[in-house]
Amino acid sequence: KRDIALLAPQSLSFKEINDVLNKYKPKYATSITLFDEFESEKLGKDKKSLAFSVIYQNPESTLSDEQINKNHDKFCKFITQKLPVSIR
Repeated sequence: KRDIALLAPQSLSFKEINDVLNKYKPKYATSITLFDEFESEKLGKDKKSLAFSVIYQNPESTLSDEQINKNHDKFCKFITQKLPVSIR
């Protein structure tokens, strides 16, 4: 399991973000779940933070931390290319 927190513009809907996350999720990511949404002036007037939990599982073998981290890092970079968000 890995978490990812995104800083996104208020105008970007949860549905738009969730659709991209699920469309491009890594091979062994079995679920992506929103667990926190936060808004504050400290983030910026038109910004919000959304935190997601990503579960990685391979039904045929145990995934190593290295495998999970590599996939998760690629996924995080890819998300910032597909959406107007940054990783917190």
